[in-house]
Amino acid sequence: MTKLVGSYYLLNTLPIWATVGFLLGMLRMIVLGRDVKEGQPYDVARSSYLGEYGLALFTVIAVTILQRGGIHIPPWLGWMENYTIQVWMMCIISVLCDIVCVFTIGSRSGHLMDVYHDVVVCPILLYLSITLVPIVWCNGTTVEKVTVSSLFLLWIVSVIFDHVHDRINQRRWLQKKFGVIFPARRFS
Repeated sequence: MTKLVGSYYLLNTLPIWATVGFLLGMLRMIVLGRDVKEGQPYDVARSSYLGEYGLALFTVIAVTILQRGGIHIPPWLGWMENYTIQVWMMCIISVLCDIVCVFTIGSRSGHLMDVYHDVVVCPILLYLSITLVPIVWCNGTTVEKVTVSSLFLLWIVSVIFDHVHDRINQRRWLQKKFGVIFPARRFS
């Protein structure tokens, strides 16, 4: 039995409904925040409402595997038992997402919930996806492995779709497609 530390310990200890509630709340906060701050509850990027929900389901599958018990982690994945390395991974992922936010915010609407997405949602989902892959691949059933691979592919395809169809800047897409008028304020 592998000693679980850090995020693995937390995900193994919390009831699955708490993990689901946290992930759904974090993802739906974007629509609620846009409704409150911008006057429109919208989320038209498929990578957000399909892909990121796929990554959340990926997390729930991995948590189910963790909570089944008897987790085996090969020795070459020893970093999973090191809390410090997990913290460093989260920090590195957060910094990378923040850098992407800074360089791409101008190509998107640049409002508060876009920043929330880049600084909170993306780092958490990427961290969980990256660190939970070994749990699934070393301990999951064939169905779980295929499902997780499909969900990750769904996220990749939805990101590509959004870029090709200019849905990444959701406000601009809504203005062009449906004539929705938004206030010009940033961080409103």
